[in-house]
Amino acid sequence: MAPPGEEGMKHLIYWFSGTGNTLSVAKDLAARLGDAETREIRAGVAGKIDAETQTIGILYPVYCWGPPNIVADFARSLDVPANAYVYAVAVYGAMLASSNAILKGMLAEKGIPLSASFGVNLPGNFVALYEISPDDKLAKMYDKANAAVGRIANAVSRGRKTGIARNLGLFGRYLSGKKYGPMMSQIHFAAQGFTVEDTCNGCGICARVCPKGNVSLESGKPKWDVNCESCLACLHWCPTASIQSGEKTKIHKRYHHPSVVVSELFRQ
Repeated sequence: MAPPGEEGMKHLIYWFSGTGNTLSVAKDLAARLGDAETREIRAGVAGKIDAETQTIGILYPVYCWGPPNIVADFARSLDVPANAYVYAVAVYGAMLASSNAILKGMLAEKGIPLSASFGVNLPGNFVALYEISPDDKLAKMYDKANAAVGRIANAVSRGRKTGIARNLGLFGRYLSGKKYGPMMSQIHFAAQGFTVEDTCNGCGICARVCPKGNVSLESGKPKWDVNCESCLACLHWCPTASIQSGEKTKIHKRYHHPSVVVSELFRQ
């Protein structure tokens, strides 16, 4: 197997995304690396990794100061070629905390070393608590994220090893270490707080973008089960803004990354 950086190397990029931030990073990174394939992280499917694959990226949004459950399940089911360069890219709104350290531990359970980890700051989407940033601030975040992906591509192409990318110091370690597990153990119930207004047109986009198949249509309206990932894809991609999660979402604007179109997130 040729070492990272030599001609003929192959890059495999796994991603999970609700409103497109992480998918945008995956697409940008693949374009910069060349000879790269992107694959969506899907529930229950780890996917076959060819022996020729030399770099494997796991790209994910930070939920509750750690990896989403679907990403955790994926990491624990992953098998990689010997000597593969495995790296993580955590996409976060404000609190990266020690999310990458958690993922490193999950991979270690499979005997997979995490060679490098990175963080990319992009807009948060949890509009049940806060408003989306104004457009001028979003534009600056996109510019900084673009530069960050350039640095990541350079590191990955060279096979450079790094420490754990994190922020918030001891407070971040506390959040990831003490709060992540209990909160994520209850996240599958998150959709119980969703409601739908009469403006719903029954288009079914909410069901098609749900990564866990947790949304179905009943009499033309969405119905949620108890297998939620709390990605808020159903809420943000609703073309009539008919899906709510508490009172604040009625006055907060919706968000998706401008480089992603909804059909890229349709699940079969």
